[in-house]
Amino acid sequence: MRKFFYGFIGILFYFSGWSQSVTWKAGDKQKNIGDAISILEDKSNQYTIEDIVSDSLFRQFKPSDKVILNFGFTQSSYWLYFEMDAPDDQLLLELAHTHLEKVDFYAIDEKGSMQKLRSGYSLPLNKKFKKHHFQLFPVFKGKYKYFINIGQPVQPLPVRIHNVDSYEIKSYRQRLVFGFYLGLIFFVILSNMFFYISLKNKLFLFYSGIVLIYLSYAWMVMDGFIVYFFDHIDLKFWYKNIPTIGVPLQMMYALVFLEMSKYSPKVNRYTWWLIYYFIAYAIIKFWIPETLLFALNTLHALISFFGMCYLGYHSHKKGNRLGIYFALAYLIYFILVLIEATYVQIGTPGYVAELSFVAWATIIEAFILSFLLSKRFEWEKEDSDLQRNIAQKQLLEQTLENERIVREQNNILEQLSLIHISEPTRPY
Repeated sequence: MRKFFYGFIGILFYFSGWSQSVTWKAGDKQKNIGDAISILEDKSNQYTIEDIVSDSLFRQFKPSDKVILNFGFTQSSYWLYFEMDAPDDQLLLELAHTHLEKVDFYAIDEKGSMQKLRSGYSLPLNKKFKKHHFQLFPVFKGKYKYFINIGQPVQPLPVRIHNVDSYEIKSYRQRLVFGFYLGLIFFVILSNMFFYISLKNKLFLFYSGIVLIYLSYAWMVMDGFIVYFFDHIDLKFWYKNIPTIGVPLQMMYALVFLEMSKYSPKVNRYTWWLIYYFIAYAIIKFWIPETLLFALNTLHALISFFGMCYLGYHSHKKGNRLGIYFALAYLIYFILVLIEATYVQIGTPGYVAELSFVAWATIIEAFILSFLLSKRFEWEKEDSDLQRNIAQKQLLEQTLENERIVREQNNILEQLSLIHISEPTRPY
């Protein structure tokens, strides 16, 4: 009965005259197919493959017009559909998204036979079709209909077809680059920990924590490489919570690093009220609907970046030499985040060395702020030496002045003594 059902569905598909087809040319290594597939929103989150291939739901699929799929902030699940007549079996389907908890993949051939695979971060790497932080599936040789249930996406979704050999090289390069990235970030953290132990300055310890937050943005929120280290990690939980932890902490660091209480007590006070709001939000977010939570997290991140740029610029106007460099550092971060947003909307510009622009922003930020931290203590030492030299000079000048006054007083006393001796004795 099951074979008859799928056979009937197969005949229905191939004579329906409606299709969304993906083509592959000889020599291609990669092809974005986001604008060559069709999408069906499942607001109930309950559709099965049997429901989807029924005529009533199948006709509700709508062609995509975006290279990078973007579903916005939603609690609906989505089904993707395309057909492909693959020339060989050396092709892969890539859903370039780590934060998909469960992905069900169905491939139906011309006879109605179906093959099913599952992926997603809830599945250990060793149980995936390919051991990769993204979701990978086979593209079979011949003409097939493909249906993918992606659950509730929390980020824009690139969908691509790859040549297997070229993808293996790309995947290896990607992990290699992230290894270097991870090593550089840990070098920054450990070096600042060493400075903290050596110099007993808590600012180095604080900065190590900030760099760790930046690392979390990349390997847990954006790129998702943490799945190589921990199975069954709930990426969606961290996706919701890490930004709410990072935003108030980086604002606090900005106030401490820029010494805003010294340069602008009024702005310092207002910024602390903003930080108190972020802390309160981090607590009450557990009762906020996910769709609103994701939107607020994005808004708070933008407010935070803008706020730190302003703090740097404002402290510069008040005489802090580091302020303008601090503002420029976060301006670079903000620009790279905007480039990331552009990529997820239109698919260009592509990632550099297979790392997200947010990952590059974090490493650039980490090294710039490390440099500024070292410059701060260098300039503080110069200012301390200058103040000590000024104090020594003033002490020397005061000592010389005191000696001059003493000499003058001694001369006056000597003159008075001589006058007293030289005066004749008067008779009574």
